[in-house]
Amino acid sequence: MTTYKIIFLCFLGLSVACNSQVNPEVQEIFSNLGENVIANDEAYNANIWIGACSYEVLINDMRVDYFFGRLNGTTSGSIPINPYILKTGWQTWTIRVFPEWKDRSYFDTNGISDGALVELQINKYKYKPNGDVETLYESEKFERKQPEGDYDAKFPDAGKPYVEYKGKFYAEVPYELEGWSNSQDLSKEDKDELFEELLKEYNTYRDLITNKELPEIARNIHKMKEERAIAKSNSNEELQEIITNFIDGWGHDMTMYPIEKVALKMYGNGKVIALERTDIMGHTPLIGSYLLEKDGEKYNKAVVISLHFHRPKGSSKLEVIR
Repeated sequence: MTTYKIIFLCFLGLSVACNSQVNPEVQEIFSNLGENVIANDEAYNANIWIGACSYEVLINDMRVDYFFGRLNGTTSGSIPINPYILKTGWQTWTIRVFPEWKDRSYFDTNGISDGALVELQINKYKYKPNGDVETLYESEKFERKQPEGDYDAKFPDAGKPYVEYKGKFYAEVPYELEGWSNSQDLSKEDKDELFEELLKEYNTYRDLITNKELPEIARNIHKMKEERAIAKSNSNEELQEIITNFIDGWGHDMTMYPIEKVALKMYGNGKVIALERTDIMGHTPLIGSYLLEKDGEKYNKAVVISLHFHRPKGSSKLEVIR
């Protein structure tokens, strides 16, 4: 008897390793990813605590974490944010708070829950060779919640359909990335035309993935990968792992689903755009799957691919930047 399992993988622009494959052309395209990497054992993280609400967290107006759904209790996480810090200086953070879902496509009409909780702190860590982690910097902790011990009190913005909190922190990094800093302001363009142009890009990537055109994909996302390597100070070993994971993860016979039920979303202060599903809020529409057989069982691996585009200065073309 053959059994099937479904495993979900999230590709934030890249992938997950399976059985190692070889692609010399991709190796050559990515061979210079480490040319401008500076050795650095320090990194910034956004530490998040959330309860009884849906949310998005953005650094410099780029989304780094989100959840749309219904939480049983609270959730927390520590999110690496260096790829969204382009250079030393003041950075911004934003928390967008929404009610919990009634289902997968719309929010609770009663607004944000009385028991909602939102906390955020930016930390800078030093990662030591022995595996220890030292905290070098902690921002003031932002908190919005019921006062402790007062069970009759409510979340300060309970009942509202949406609330947004903003703050800033100073970051010192050993690199400077162009990213989207010099990109064209897409918020000034015709939204309908921009949507159609972006939809075409997504369908192009859908076809490239289906046809396993790895060298073309590698060339298209090279700058994104290079900037992420610099921001994360990837070692040579880590860079080779990135290349191997890309080849292994994208080199399957992928079945990609149609790009549908989508809306245009803007990030990066109007300079970065993405398509997101309207029926499964916040999710990328680049979704597919491939079949993997192991130990007599067939695993249906669902793949979720997140890409963000910008229009470089002086260019008429949209390109992947994160």
